[in-house]
Amino acid sequence: MPTPFLGLYNDLIELFVKEEDDYICLSDDGQTIWNAETTGLDMKAPEQKHLLDVILSKYRVSINGDGVLDLKVEKDKFEQGKYSMLMTMFAINDMTSQGNNIFQKNVRKLMMDKMINAVPQMQIKGRSGIDFTFDYVVSRPSTEFLVQAVGNLDKNNLASFILGVDEVKDYRRFVSDKDIRGMLIVNDLEKAVNKELLQALIDRKLDYVLWSKKEEYPAWEEICSV
Repeated sequence: MPTPFLGLYNDLIELFVKEEDDYICLSDDGQTIWNAETTGLDMKAPEQKHLLDVILSKYRVSINGDGVLDLKVEKDKFEQGKYSMLMTMFAINDMTSQGNNIFQKNVRKLMMDKMINAVPQMQIKGRSGIDFTFDYVVSRPSTEFLVQAVGNLDKNNLASFILGVDEVKDYRRFVSDKDIRGMLIVNDLEKAVNKELLQALIDRKLDYVLWSKKEEYPAWEEICSV
């Protein structure tokens, strides 16, 4: 099953789908891990293995001994399964960004240093019925921030973030009676970020924080307020 998303080597990402009784089995045929390891990423190193386990747990995807990603869902949950599999593949691709582990740790440290009361890895159901997971959700008296951190901003994780915020914002606004703001934290220390991708966030009135200029983000006072 072809998708419109690009892999590490600018080839189209494919999902492999088969029916099994009342279930649908999705797989990447081992391409994601294999591609990541060809960049020199050692998935068996303790830090990488821990991050991989977190990603797999986050999206409820399993991995077999040959490095194949697998997900089995009921037929009426196919769209959820497709989303979860793609997000897993995007997150593993993001691991190939140099210093991604350190960046994710630094984001967590920033949250703690600023005493931000954030709920990590929070799942929110979108209007389509798909559960979207955000790295952090920060609830303030009048505003709720949906936060995602990416080590390497590309069209794939940009599209997934925009879709996630768009899917859940109306529901969260109804439930919390608060303004909903999307906030993308981007590592720009390794390479410059494509300005067109940042403009896409601006056009949709979504916030972004470049790590090199993180202290300049104007909403920290609102997020950190007690």
